[in-house]
Amino acid sequence: MGRELGVERAVVVVTGILHVIGLALINERLVQVKRIAAKGFDSILVFALVMGITTLLVTLLHAGEAAIWAAMYRIPGGLPDGKSRCCIRWAQ
Repeated sequence: MGRELGVERAVVVVTGILHVIGLALINERLVQVKRIAAKGFDSILVFALVMGITTLLVTLLHAGEAAIWAAMYRIPGGLPDGKSRCCIRWAQ
């Protein structure tokens, strides 16, 4: 049980670090995009562009983190494969 807790803590730390770095990079790039776009476009249009890009990038960041968590359940055998899950469901 101690080993599993160590792995879980490591995954929490790794995804937390990736989250912070990812958000910092998104913020840095979008500030640049906002500066460039604000020179020639209406402020509402710039706002909509920045918010749309931010939403897309944060969604992709969360998808990557979810993939890490899914891999950490699947790789060590924490979840049964698809065939056994089907059989277990039918047996109940």
